[in-house]
Amino acid sequence: MEFTSEEFNRATLLRALEWGYMPLFATQVVVPASFLFVTWWYVPLALVGATWLWHPFKYAIANYRAATFLCLINTPLLRWSVALGFGIFYLVRGRYLFAGLAASWPLAVLILMQLCPPTKNGILQRKFTAQILGEEI
Repeated sequence: MEFTSEEFNRATLLRALEWGYMPLFATQVVVPASFLFVTWWYVPLALVGATWLWHPFKYAIANYRAATFLCLINTPLLRWSVALGFGIFYLVRGRYLFAGLAASWPLAVLILMQLCPPTKNGILQRKFTAQILGEEI
């Protein structure tokens, strides 16, 4: 499959964005269900903490294949379906706080990202480009 330069740059940039905040990004499909088992405020607190712990290592272990796999299991269609599905589940059971949190979790991730250290996307993008092209950095 052939990609244009623009498509290639977009793909590596998106994977870099997701990799930079991987703990927040990779858990989007499981967080709404986690409210069944864990005190609700532990979840965002733990994910922000995990993202801070991820920060020093994310550049050294950047892996385009892993980032792509995480993207495939966190597609917008899947994460929004899970979020809205659990939102309805909690709403029917009268758990209004959980319903709101679950249904809006993909948006909450964007807010929680602001509490995490910034990512140098260009560095990750260059690493991913080199991995795809089979080059050494």
